[in-house]
Amino acid sequence: MLSRLLTFLFLLIFSATSFAAERTYYATYKLHGQTRKFELYFTPVNDASLKLRWRMERHGHWREGTYDMSATAIQNADCMNYSQPIDLSHYNLKDNELFMLISNKCFNAKEFKLNGLDFKAIGEGSNETEVFVNQKTGCTIEALKEENFHLIMKMEKNPMNINWSVVKWAPASASLKDELKADPCKTASVYRAYPWLNNNPGLLTTTPEGYTAFYISHYGRHGSRWMPDAARYTTLIAIFDSIKQTKTLTPTGEKVYGYLQTAWEDAKDREGSLTPVGAAQHQAIAKRMVSRFPSVFSGKANVEARSSTVMRCAMSMTAFCNALKEANPYLNITTESNERTLKIINNVTPEAKAMSKDASWYNDYQKFCKKVINGDRLCKSLFGDNNLTTEEKTVVMTELYWYASDMQDTELNIDMYEFFTDEELYNMWTTINYRMYVCNTWCPLGKGTGPNCAKALLKDFIDKADSNIKQSNNQESAGTGASLRFGHDTALLRLLALMGIKECSSKEKNPEKFADAWQDFRISPMAANLQMVFYKNAKGTVIVKFLLNEEETTIPALTPCLFETYYKWEDVKNLWSKML
Repeated sequence: MLSRLLTFLFLLIFSATSFAAERTYYATYKLHGQTRKFELYFTPVNDASLKLRWRMERHGHWREGTYDMSATAIQNADCMNYSQPIDLSHYNLKDNELFMLISNKCFNAKEFKLNGLDFKAIGEGSNETEVFVNQKTGCTIEALKEENFHLIMKMEKNPMNINWSVVKWAPASASLKDELKADPCKTASVYRAYPWLNNNPGLLTTTPEGYTAFYISHYGRHGSRWMPDAARYTTLIAIFDSIKQTKTLTPTGEKVYGYLQTAWEDAKDREGSLTPVGAAQHQAIAKRMVSRFPSVFSGKANVEARSSTVMRCAMSMTAFCNALKEANPYLNITTESNERTLKIINNVTPEAKAMSKDASWYNDYQKFCKKVINGDRLCKSLFGDNNLTTEEKTVVMTELYWYASDMQDTELNIDMYEFFTDEELYNMWTTINYRMYVCNTWCPLGKGTGPNCAKALLKDFIDKADSNIKQSNNQESAGTGASLRFGHDTALLRLLALMGIKECSSKEKNPEKFADAWQDFRISPMAANLQMVFYKNAKGTVIVKFLLNEEETTIPALTPCLFETYYKWEDVKNLWSKML
């Protein structure tokens, strides 16, 4: 499935080989286990020198800087400059230094010294690249063969632990459609697999001087699961069975039919259950939580874990707590899953149930779906000439979309996105996103019924925080532990909206603009989570910051007290008390 996403490709905005043209690349850097995505703009200057301008988006703000490289360096440099990209930094490199490039002299020699290490071409790579290796360290460099421009497309096993690759991904400045085209897994809406299973989220803002983390309040959605019921699998298989009896499927249809049977065989009697991928997601999140905030989980700190009564949530809680125990066997962990916890973790009011299909918005929603979902091309590719009705084609399109979306949540390594066009996937996603936005956020069409479901949950956050703050003032150890909650996507979305978290604070009322105003896949993928991290200093002042899916976020209605992400707990509590 990931072949479309991680294929070792690069994007050239200008395809001309002349060095006179500006080039744009998208590079993923890995430094000490952290990953960053950069936009890189290489611009020739009249004196044959080269200016590299980099950009990246972090916490809603653009960071950028430049590296200036001389014409002499482009021809003869034998040193790689590793100066870290820092916002507004402007580096003028020496005549023997390049950044992310190999000089013409080194590349053409095929054997050269770079920063004192011996490299030799090994005759591998592609038509566009050459690979060089340092036998002693195993450091590998793959660079472009292009005349006068030998960009390092990939570096591995760098002795300084600074590695990178130039890969295909949609930059932050790309349109939403371009972003989804580059990563079709995002079109899965809330079926999207958690993005930080095999990668690390961004670095956190520095802890303010004098403050120590002592408590975390958390809500986590269950991890990746098989589709929720047998009908999700069997409805589409039955259509294929019926058509296959009366008419031969196309080669594409036969391939899809085989995938459907494989997926159903894998899921049968496990519908709605947590997959191994889902368990691994929560284990990874727990391990990072301990690693990032060790003072919270020191000694015999108390961890209170509660879950929805749905089994996949309880299993997610188990996976998470097991990972915590592995990190610190002395933790005092208690778990609970019953109707009492359910009423807090996943409360749904009668008003919210009624609003889910209220005519005030639902009739227009159905018209929107009919307008954007067209199964003609897909069904023809699967069944050739067929007599399916428009409604039946819509069923095929919709059910295959859910199959394709859920594959990333399993271990099957099946890619069904190849059977859709980019436009079809985008349109399918907009219909799901539309419904999720209306029913769970402050979208005016939903009349606030979604966020209001989270009042008991928000009160639980406030009460447990105050209790732990009081406890921390009465003990000598730094940490009091954590309050963990494991539930569902809609409950998390409603909580975030009620809290005023940035990603759930928009109030767009025009359905044509919903997709640009709010994207569910960013907020509530499988194993989505909110972490409130509490800090205090020697004076007893308590501040808090928010992590959504392990990335820092903000509350636009409040002014941070330190840096861009830290708030006074009393300010947060006062704001939330008005919502209850």
